[in-house]
Amino acid sequence: MTRATRFNNQGIWRSSVALCALLLCVWSADVQAAPPADPAIKTKANFSIHVITAVKGDAPKIDPRLAKMARDLKPFQGQYNQFSLVVTRVLSLAVNEHGQVDLPGSKHFKIKMLNFVQSRARRIRYQVQMPHTKMTRSVAPGGRTLDATHNGSALTIVSTTVR
Repeated sequence: MTRATRFNNQGIWRSSVALCALLLCVWSADVQAAPPADPAIKTKANFSIHVITAVKGDAPKIDPRLAKMARDLKPFQGQYNQFSLVVTRVLSLAVNEHGQVDLPGSKHFKIKMLNFVQSRARRIRYQVQMPHTKMTRSVAPGGRTLDATHNGSALTIVSTTVR
């Protein structure tokens, strides 16, 4: 083997190693750029809806099933002192699905799942509709919102928890 042939074989070998290294870098960058398939990404959200009736009574009374929510009901305790749980319902909604819960007095609480919002913390956007109001909310899982409407002398409070 002459010196020129050996030099040429080494050049071919080096260029093939360099080409393989380049392809490996491009392939690994492409794999890293692709978002991983996350099995934890949900397509549905669960909404736990509690309908509560508040009235002004002789003595303060809170339904024992509302013990965990007593702190959330504080803003209403100035005018109302008796709180009772009327109904609890869990709705599992996909994007653009509607759900409805009947309220006292032939009224309805409607909820529509809009979408998932990816930010620092994952949030769920949904729209609620009560008599005379329509609101859009963005809440993190575990978040709770309260909506209230008058029903004669009583107050109907709807607590929505996103799970």
